[in-house]
Amino acid sequence: MTATLPPVATPRAPQNEASPADRRAKALGLPSATALVVGSIIGTGVFTMPAVMAGAGTSSIITLGVIALGAVLLGLLFGQLTKRVPNVEGGLYAYTRHEFGDFAGYLTAWCYWITCWAGNAADLLLLLTDVTAVQVDYGLPQAHAIRCTTPQNLRGQYFPAGSMRPKVEAACRFVETTGRTAAIGALCDTQAILAGEAGTIVSPDATNH
Repeated sequence: MTATLPPVATPRAPQNEASPADRRAKALGLPSATALVVGSIIGTGVFTMPAVMAGAGTSSIITLGVIALGAVLLGLLFGQLTKRVPNVEGGLYAYTRHEFGDFAGYLTAWCYWITCWAGNAADLLLLLTDVTAVQVDYGLPQAHAIRCTTPQNLRGQYFPAGSMRPKVEAACRFVETTGRTAAIGALCDTQAILAGEAGTIVSPDATNH
């Protein structure tokens, strides 16, 4: 006589048990994510930028609105990427590698690192425009260029709002904040400006001429 054994039920994992990826995703809540974004913004010009843009008038409000819209769209983009590729770690590098391969991911990681490094440790602020240097009384017969000056002396000059003033203000604030050098000049003179042979050089201890 042959005995028939009842089938053995395979144990099932609890339905409410989250995967490791889900647990990592839930570990970063809204307060932590908000603090992460605020921490990346503080120190990158959030306090000085409104004052610099004030010289442009009401158009600066439109500019800030466009930037805010771009930031929101960027956040939505990363949200969609996280939904479509949920099991990767590494941000830009991981998403690019997932879609385009290891070499594209490698380039993305290095380019992103270089931009972060350059933005946080800039030795020189270079403002390129369509004039060769900052000029006092621009457009008048007595106009003359400023080759080397300090922020204090540059602030003592009058520059029309919406033209040279925002660039002058940005250069002065950079020098005052970092103690380093800023330069204003023409795009075609970039190499000469970097060599100190053209443009307007703004530094803490410059000799005015």
